[in-house]
Amino acid sequence: MNKKIKEALETIEAEYMKLENSIDRYNLRESIIQHLNDMRTRMHEFIRNGDNPELASISIKVSSLLEEYSGCKREYINEAFEKNYSKNDCRNELGIDDLDWIEFIMGIENELDIEFPEKYEDDETTLKMIIQYISITK
Repeated sequence: MNKKIKEALETIEAEYMKLENSIDRYNLRESIIQHLNDMRTRMHEFIRNGDNPELASISIKVSSLLEEYSGCKREYINEAFEKNYSKNDCRNELGIDDLDWIEFIMGIENELDIEFPEKYEDDETTLKMIIQYISITK
């Protein structure tokens, strides 16, 4: 393990042990988990999009919306992006039905003020295609 990471974990553990109240410990734990998930998401976006911060930013927004509309955990959403799921894959693997997919697309349209052509409702539309379309139209 990286020395700096090990030192950071030791510091977190020491602070955690100082907390006497179990509610404070729980809140700290949940906050740390959320930050780690956010860092993991940013890392995945960087790996997927290299040095292109615009694509990374779009990917983060799209993955957050997919998480919101699917109700799936972040780890499953990250896997969906890593494997470049199609609409059909999202249905089979994440349990997203046609209405969820349309709401997801509409959520992106509202959030980013763009409009997708109807072909993006097709079963073979992939998450990468959505991100590329957004990057081209923005």
